Amino acid sequence: METPYVPMNRAQKSAQKRQKIIDAARELLKGSDYENLTVRKICERAEINIGSFYNFFKSKDDLMNVFLSWDNPPAPEDELGNLVDYIIGLYEQIVERFEELGLEFTSQFFNPRNPVFNFRARTNGVFTTDLYEPMLWKAQKMGYIKSNRSVESILYDIQVLVIGNVFEWCVFGFNIGYKENIGRMLRDYLELDVFTEKYFEDYPQQRQFSEAGKE
Repeated sequence: METPYVPMNRAQKSAQKRQKIIDAARELLKGSDYENLTVRKICERAEINIGSFYNFFKSKDDLMNVFLSWDNPPAPEDELGNLVDYIIGLYEQIVERFEELGLEFTSQFFNPRNPVFNFRARTNGVFTTDLYEPMLWKAQKMGYIKSNRSVESILYDIQVLVIGNVFEWCVFGFNIGYKENIGRMLRDYLELDVFTEKYFEDYPQQRQFSEAGKE
């Protein structure tokens, strides 16, 4: 017995059209650099009109936010009690996302002219820094952040560390364990340079290095 045809409702059609735009941009960016990617080219590949594009995205840059934002962000098990593991886990998931998108796409996406990497100017999305920044402010008030570190500087340092690792992966073009490198460097930075001894006294499970900075 054949399954009866059930037409899509308006919401389903809208979601399908939005996904077609995202898929078209992803495919185009595999073979072209960021500057040459245009709304017109995306619409042609997606087989939609330009007006439809602007029903979903304000611009090409706005569309690029999709690849770094979270639709269903994971919540921490304990807001401060697993903060180190939570931050590292978030970026490991971002790395996995770019592994799925592929080296060709990622090497074009990580372009200095792509404004999505200006994490203070991004809009229309929930980004990784948005998920843990409020927790850093709370940790600072609790005396868990070293006095020579500001929340802004921590966000900046993590951004540079992660981008640098992904860039290295793009340059070498082969598996150099950059997911493991990001996890190791983030833990090094957070444990040794950011969080105070008071934090690890209250949450000893978050420490993997000794006080001397050795495993």
